[in-house]
Amino acid sequence: MEPSIRQALDDASTGFVSYEQLLERFLKALTEAALQNDGQGVALWAAFSFHHNEQKGFTGSYAGSDPGEPWPTDPRQVPAEVLAVWAAYAAHARHPGVRARLHHLLWEARKGDAFQHARQAIKAYRDAAAEFLNAPERNSGQVRACDCLTVAQDLAASLSQTTLEDSVRSVMTDFVTAMLNEGDDAPGLVLQLLRALSVRRPVDEGVCRLLDTACDRYTSDAFVLVDLLELRRDVETDVAARTDLDRRIVTTVLEDAERLSGFLRIDRLSTAATMARDRGLVDLHDEAVLRMQRTDPEHLGMSCFEETIRVPKAMFDAYTQWVGGASTLGEALGRLAAVPSPAGTSANAQNAAHRIAQSSAFLSVVSTVRINPVGPVPVAPAAVDPLANHAAQWRLVSMELTGLCVAAALDQIGERFDPDEDTLVELLTHPPVVPTGRARRLALALLHYWRQEYTAAYSLALPRVEGLLRELLRQQDVPVVRVAQGDARGGASLLGTLIDRMTEAGLDPDWQDFLRLLLTDGARGMNLRNDELHDLADDEPQPHRVALVLLADLYLVSRAHQPNADETADPQEG
Repeated sequence: MEPSIRQALDDASTGFVSYEQLLERFLKALTEAALQNDGQGVALWAAFSFHHNEQKGFTGSYAGSDPGEPWPTDPRQVPAEVLAVWAAYAAHARHPGVRARLHHLLWEARKGDAFQHARQAIKAYRDAAAEFLNAPERNSGQVRACDCLTVAQDLAASLSQTTLEDSVRSVMTDFVTAMLNEGDDAPGLVLQLLRALSVRRPVDEGVCRLLDTACDRYTSDAFVLVDLLELRRDVETDVAARTDLDRRIVTTVLEDAERLSGFLRIDRLSTAATMARDRGLVDLHDEAVLRMQRTDPEHLGMSCFEETIRVPKAMFDAYTQWVGGASTLGEALGRLAAVPSPAGTSANAQNAAHRIAQSSAFLSVVSTVRINPVGPVPVAPAAVDPLANHAAQWRLVSMELTGLCVAAALDQIGERFDPDEDTLVELLTHPPVVPTGRARRLALALLHYWRQEYTAAYSLALPRVEGLLRELLRQQDVPVVRVAQGDARGGASLLGTLIDRMTEAGLDPDWQDFLRLLLTDGARGMNLRNDELHDLADDEPQPHRVALVLLADLYLVSRAHQPNADETADPQEG
């Protein structure tokens, strides 16, 4: 070892609380000549540039001085001469935190006496905790001590080093006890240590007592308290006691919801209701639901943002010219049914999603959730899935724009041909998929649409999608019924299931996406069928959305007339 480098390392490690801080001090203390001396300084620089990854291993971030020979990011790929430097300093460094990191890297490298390095790493991490607790930067020192102990326990447990693990757990227990007794306001650290202590089964009574004390200590922090109660419940063996803990957990979430307002309160109540339902606590589930129901949707604290999107004139004209080129009513309806999916293609949606993600970084990291205002209740847990959200939004905009074009095309067909009911029924009928009764109801839907009776058209057109699709699938030998299972009765498959199976019948996957977004997707789509079926919409349906439902019917009718012709004709390319 080079004395000047060892001295610089020992000086830099005095009172350090993070390896980033240690590295910064170490590099400041070294001269350029010292860094180049036998490569020892660079080897240590690289060692303290490694960080823990999600797999509980290490990933290096040191780039090296030669772009043509990048430094390894995996300890197993580090050259033997560098490992020798790490081993030398691991044996003689003054601070146990330095020794712990170097021994741990040597264990991850799996070279030489790796098992002995693992044992030394565990001991050094354990001893480093005391050093970090006495560091001048108290809060940061506590965090680093907590990290050292949890890493040491994980390493000891993974290697079945029971004696060493017990010694680490003893230090962890003393640490938690001290924080609880001294009133240190560090609930996150207490939770982290107690979570680690609760991993081993069966949990000893001492850990159970610490959990009880922590639960009583941190009643003002609902999120930490719930996690602590969950830990206590997990280690409880008595059934009645577990039920009591379940009730306390849900009650804590219910009480926490009342300090909130607007959407945050609804989201918290939804969490409480879900917890209560999953734990069989019917009274608490009903209480949470009733509190949600009593909330006025107008008081959710949400803002409405509006943006005007104009239909490109070329797109609008393309649709009207496309159907205008038909010489008969049947040809006009057929041309309309042959247009591409209003939701666009999956590839275009994904490309648009990537463009939006690049230009809207904030939207790509924020959790999103959709609210059903009838509850009001979230339709699904909040989640971060930016590409899926952006792709769905792009497709919804495409559907809205196309709907306006389809509405204009339908209006043009009605004005030009002015068909009567019998003419339409004769055109649409094609048993067994489109028997006369189904054709007549669809004909009435079209007639109501042309009379601007949109609610009547909507109510007649929506159910036809399910019936047409079910019979189309049946004709292609795709299962469309479900058998009885337990208390659930057998019957016809629901619309969502039918849409999921469209591609099995050779139907266009982009039309499948369109039907899903239009009718059944409550998380990201329009979900029109649900709104109509459950009477959730107060306003008259918008004409262009009625036109989209009619287009869905016409598409399925066209597939019945020509089951093997699923090619589309884009009006904008005509």
